[in-house]
Amino acid sequence: APSNAAVVSIDGETVMTRSDLVHAIVVRQLLSDDPTDTTLLGSYPFVVTDANVRDVLIRRGAPSFGVSVTDADIEAAVRETFYPTTSAGDQTSQSDLEQAYRTAYTNFLSQRGVSNSDYRQTVATRLYRDKMEAAMPGGSADLESWLTNQRAAVDEQVSLDSDVYSKVLADVRAALPRNLTTTHGQ
Repeated sequence: APSNAAVVSIDGETVMTRSDLVHAIVVRQLLSDDPTDTTLLGSYPFVVTDANVRDVLIRRGAPSFGVSVTDADIEAAVRETFYPTTSAGDQTSQSDLEQAYRTAYTNFLSQRGVSNSDYRQTVATRLYRDKMEAAMPGGSADLESWLTNQRAAVDEQVSLDSDVYSKVLADVRAALPRNLTTTHGQ
């Protein structure tokens, strides 16, 4: 199957190609707690395709729950993660704090080998999930129930046979930085 072949489709619409899956797995690995630990890499094609279906359904359903995620929401979440904390009486200027924030964020992206766009997309996905949970009276249990019903109502096709799986993992290993593919003997 070519790299632009559909791996996941919902109601006949391609929502993830093989190259999209490879990219998503690489980003997931680079943003994991320990990017050098590749022991779970073999499960990622299944985990990521499942998460992709969930995320597509959440984004499609979000407006009916009054849920949206704006660029400002994403920026606020990024700032919350990387903006330096100060204590009472701290004399650090606003411009120094801004510079420290930009440096911390840029260093993180550089160290992880992830683009600003990919990181912000990851943050947006988390925000959609969090906001959908918050919009439902029973929180995550209601979201899981809603997702189960949504998945039953759509024509979901995941094409991940052994040939595609092998090609995906080979492409992921080729795309990961060399120091990550050799660390744990995978």
